[in-house]
Amino acid sequence: MKRREDRRLCALCRKRKAKFSYDGKVKCDRQHDLCFRCFRSLATSQAVKTMKVETNMVFVFGSNTEGIHGAGAAKFALQHHGANFGQGHGKQGNSYAIATRTVEQGNPYIVDLPFDAVKANVAAFVEHAKANPQDEFQVTQIGTGHAGFTSEQMAPLFLDAPANCLFDSAWEPWLGITKQYWGTF
Repeated sequence: MKRREDRRLCALCRKRKAKFSYDGKVKCDRQHDLCFRCFRSLATSQAVKTMKVETNMVFVFGSNTEGIHGAGAAKFALQHHGANFGQGHGKQGNSYAIATRTVEQGNPYIVDLPFDAVKANVAAFVEHAKANPQDEFQVTQIGTGHAGFTSEQMAPLFLDAPANCLFDSAWEPWLGITKQYWGTF
C-alpha cells in the first residue's frame, strides 16, 4: 500500500511534489501526478514530436534583427531546423527568419520593429516563396508572440503568399479557405 507522501510525489522523478505553484496559483497536470519540471519536459517533447512530422518543409518563424533565437518558434528553429544564431533575416538551414523585433542603440532590451518594417520583411519573404516554388513553407504565427502584434494585424500581410506556403490553422479566420494549413505551433 502506498504511503500518503508517495502519492504526492512526481510519478517520473519521485523528487518533487506533483502539484506546483506557478504565478502564485497551485496547478497540476491533468492526472495530478507530475511536478512542473517533468510536466514541461513531457509537453515540450510531445510538441517536438508533432513538429518533426513537417521537417521536409521550410520552417518560417519570427526573429529579431540580431538573430538571437532565444525563445518560442525562433528557439525551435535554432534547435531543430538549422537556424543560425546571429542571423535575423532570410533562409538559414531548413528555416526562414522574418524579423519582427530589434535592439535599439543604447537600449539593452529587444523591442518591436515598427509595423511598416515588419510589413516589408513579410513582403520579402513572400517574394522569396514565389521565387522558390519547389519549396514548401511552414509559416508560424509570425509576430504574434514576443513581438506583440495580433493575428488580425499579421495574417493579412500573407494574403499574397503563393500556394507553397502553409499557415498555422489559427490564421484561417483571416486568410480564408483558399490557403492551406499545417496545424498549430
